[in-house]
Amino acid sequence: MELPSNFSNLLHDYPQLYDHVIPDPEQAMGRFLHGLLEQFAPGPRLLDVGCGLGREIAYLQTQGYQPIGIDSSAAMIAWASQRNPSLRFVQASQQTFALDCAFDAIICVGSTLLYNLTNAELLGTLRRFRQHLVEGGVLVLDMRNAAFFLTEAGQRWLRQEHREETKLANGTLVGLTRFDITPSTQLLERYYTWLFPDQPALHEHLQHRLLFPQELGLLLQLAGFGVEVMFDEPAPHIGAFTSDWTFGQSLFGRRLQVVARALAPSEQGATAWS
Repeated sequence: MELPSNFSNLLHDYPQLYDHVIPDPEQAMGRFLHGLLEQFAPGPRLLDVGCGLGREIAYLQTQGYQPIGIDSSAAMIAWASQRNPSLRFVQASQQTFALDCAFDAIICVGSTLLYNLTNAELLGTLRRFRQHLVEGGVLVLDMRNAAFFLTEAGQRWLRQEHREETKLANGTLVGLTRFDITPSTQLLERYYTWLFPDQPALHEHLQHRLLFPQELGLLLQLAGFGVEVMFDEPAPHIGAFTSDWTFGQSLFGRRLQVVARALAPSEQGATAWS
């Protein structure tokens, strides 16, 4: 497997590798999103922000949605476009995208929102989402949960080195990951070492902003949304999805999921997240 000589985010810059390391053959995330959209979305027009390989919207198209995907990675957009020629994909940043249409729903999963590292970036991106939704449209978010790291399990998770193995045609790829938190900025520091067969080790350092449930609720309110539901189970990004719509609301799980509705200006002052 030929590797890039330089990269900003290895899996996002190298879609073939992403497809090997993070497979979803059962379309767990796509089915999960379909279930949420069936409950909450007012119509079929759909935007996927951070669409990656395009797997989710390819599935959702088969369920009657009219999706568009955007991603900041040119490699991801090229991969998705080649494999899904009937779909529209646009290379664009979540912070600056501007499309000439409004949507009934926006999905933003896989912690894509957390690449906004500051409060200003987060609020600006959420307001951009609101600008691209019809009144009553919904925003579906899936991300890491800051509250998880307050638990004993979360503290153990931070102390461990995480090892994952992926079978490749020429051997086994080993991924080693360590995590740390910078409290002053609420950044999750992610340190990766990639050990490819017969290749020097590759190292990368990535960051995610960590958001607590109340904090996220306030940001959504400031951006013109009302929270419909916030939950930590089911969480298809880390486990099988079985269409069990009993929402777990301890909000201490590893993942945080949110459905928020785009409010009319007259509604925004009367709605508070608490």
